[in-house]
This record gives sequence, C-alpha cells and structure tokens, in this order.
Amino acid sequence: MDVKEIMDIALFSVLGVEFTLGKVIFFLISLAVWLAGYYFLLEKALRRYLQSQELDRKVSGKIMRLTRLAYFSLLFLIAIATLGVNFSLYSNNNLNINFLIIAGSLFVFQLAQLLDWLFSRVFFRQYYVPLPADRRGAIARQKAIGTTKGEHTFQFIVYVLAILFVVQAIGVNETLFPYKVKDKSLEFKISDILEVVLIFLAARLAIWFFTQVVLGNYFKRQNIDLGSQFAINQLLKYFIYIVAALLALESVGIQPTVVLAGSAALLVGIGLGLQQTFNDLISGIILLFDRTVEVGDFIQLENLIGVVRKIGIRTSVVETRDDISVIVPNSKLVGEKVINWNHSDDNARFFVSVGVAYGSDTQLVKDLLISVAKENADVLSEPEPFVRFVNFGDSSLDFELHFWSTRFMIIENVKSDLRFKIDDVFRQHNISIPFPQRDIWMRS
Repeated sequence: MDVKEIMDIALFSVLGVEFTLGKVIFFLISLAVWLAGYYFLLEKALRRYLQSQELDRKVSGKIMRLTRLAYFSLLFLIAIATLGVNFSLYSNNNLNINFLIIAGSLFVFQLAQLLDWLFSRVFFRQYYVPLPADRRGAIARQKAIGTTKGEHTFQFIVYVLAILFVVQAIGVNETLFPYKVKDKSLEFKISDILEVVLIFLAARLAIWFFTQVVLGNYFKRQNIDLGSQFAINQLLKYFIYIVAALLALESVGIQPTVVLAGSAALLVGIGLGLQQTFNDLISGIILLFDRTVEVGDFIQLENLIGVVRKIGIRTSVVETRDDISVIVPNSKLVGEKVINWNHSDDNARFFVSVGVAYGSDTQLVKDLLISVAKENADVLSEPEPFVRFVNFGDSSLDFELHFWSTRFMIIENVKSDLRFKIDDVFRQHNISIPFPQRDIWMRS
C-alpha cells in the first residue's frame, strides 16, 4: 500500500462523516501546533508584553480573554477544515451557510474585537492627549479629539472588514440598485458600498497617522509654529480625501473622467449659482498657502476681535473675548482689511490713559506708572514699558502708560488691573486725578 492509500483508511464514521487516518493525523499535527502557539505566544510572549506596557489589570485581562476566544475559535475552524465536518445548515441560490462559514465568521469577529481592544488600549494610548479642563485650551482639545477620531476610525475599519468577509462568504452580496452612466449599466452591490466606506475610513485613518504621528513628531523636532502646522495638515487632508474619492469611484466601476464630462453643463450652472461659495473655497486655499492669517492669530475684522481657532475650506472660526465662536467666510479674511495683532510678533503694544492735577510732580507720576506696569504679571519686561506726556489738558496733565503684552484675549482685564493699581498708588502719594472743570462768567 502506498502513502495515499494508508491515509485514506477509514477509522470511524459519525453522522455520515467518515474520519480517515489522514484527517486525524492532520488534525493532531494542527492541534500540536495550536497548543505550542497558545503556550508560547499567548501565555508567554503576549502576557510579558502587556506587563511591559504597564496597563491596568482590567485592560490586560480583557485583552487576554479576547485573545483566548479568538484563538479557540481558530481551533474550531482548524477542526472543521482538517476533519471535513463541514455540515451545510442552509443553502438557497447564492446563499450558503455551513459550519466552515460560521467558524470563519466567528474567528474574524473575535479577531476584529481583539485588534480593536489591543490597538485602542496599547497603540493609540501613547498618542492620547487628555481633554483640558480650561475651555480656552482649544489646541489641546483638538489634539485630544483627533486622537479619539483615529481610535474610532480604526475600530470601524476592523468591523467593516469583518462584515465584508461575512457578506462574501455567505453569499448575500445582493444588488441594491442599478445605475446608468451614458450607455454603461452599473450595479451597486452590498460589497461595493462596504468597499467605498472602507476606502474613506482608510483615508481618515491615514490622515490621523500622518498628522498625529509622522508630522506631529516632525513639527516638534523642527519647532514649527502652530499656523504652519494647521496649514500643512489641512492641505494633506484635502489631498488624501480627493484620492479616496477617486479610488471610491473606481471601486464601483465609474470612471471619474466620464462623470466629469457628463456633468460639465451641470457644473457650469452650479458654479454660476454658487459664486460666493466658490469664492470662499478659493479664499480658504489662498489662506492656507499665503498664511497671512493663521490658526492662533489674534485678528480684528471690522468690529470682530478674537483668535482664529480654525481655518476650514469654506469658513473660519474666530473665538471672541466673550468665548463666542463666530463663523467667518474665508473671502472676508482675504478680500477685506484685517488687522493681525501678532502676524510678525507674538506681542503687541497697548496703553492706559490717565490725567493728574496741575502742579503734580510729573517725574513722580512717570516713576509710579512704570512701577505699576512692571509689577503686573501680564506686562512684558522686554520691551520695557514707558510713559508718554501727551498734553496739557483743559483740566489735567495727560499721560499715557505704554506697555507690551501677549494676553490679547484678556487685555481689557489687564488694563483694568493697571487702572486699579494706578488709582491706589496715586492716593498713597497724594496725587489727585481731577475731573473736568470749567470757569463760568456771568454777565449782568
């Protein structure tokens, strides 16, 4: 007898399934490999790795349980494949449900859940930025939200992949609706929709990876300013989404050139009707390249004063001193006069006016004003504050205390603190602040 005949020797039969010597031997070999992998990979390597990450005991225990479940479902899959016990449970046209499909689907979903937990609690943990308690910490808040988006996007990807596997394996890839482009007929199936979703999720994850991991480390090393970081990240995001849209069209069998050619007249009509919108879109691109206004800049646009928190493709968000977010069309920032307080420097000069009575010691007034400015923590020591003797007023000697500060959002509070202190030190040194006086001549 040759080897093939020996392997085909029937040992026993259960429920109509014949167990041959070859099936049993292959199963035992697979079981031995499975046990070795369970011991060395799970109980040794994975446990040691989780301990090195200093994770919470509950998190480590959850990852170990999910890994064991995925590994046991793999054993179930191996047993069905090697022993040939692939009983058919339901079969109708393209729909086919059997033990092998169930075991494969179970393994895929267990693996998806394991990857979800493992990457969320280990990989994304090192890039996580906690939400700040102060609402004004908009940059830290955006980083925290960005990290959460990357984590959630990865979760969606693994589960969409699992669903796509089940759809293809069971055969429920039905046509949802037909579509015609010129004379070409297209059919959108369930798998097509899932592939499109998967492409955009992958694009979103790629954006997170490049902006948070690759470019994030580069920005820190090169000490690149916040506005430049935002501009680079936005341009990269637009590029990746455009590529994703082209790939999505290709995946469902639509040539982008055919779509653009067929909708040329429609696009002309839309362009005429949405001139202002396209103006804002082009202005947004100009802002990202030109960088005359960047994220973090303190600007004044007509009566609007605040910090630029976000520059979008069509609109920008300006946060005022009253913590109110104002949506500004990008064309306003490009086409109108904008005062950028910290375009070339991070500080700006301000002043507080005060008048003293005639006969006051002007040198003492100057010294007291400068000392008040130097004692305030929100006033910069460099450049040094100075006092300007402005005018001989009708009722007072007019002075201006000039100082530099970086606290643009609360500068009115800084001025108020200076006025309180000026009034206090003037009282201590008997320097009076006069009120307007007029001489009235009465003619009889």
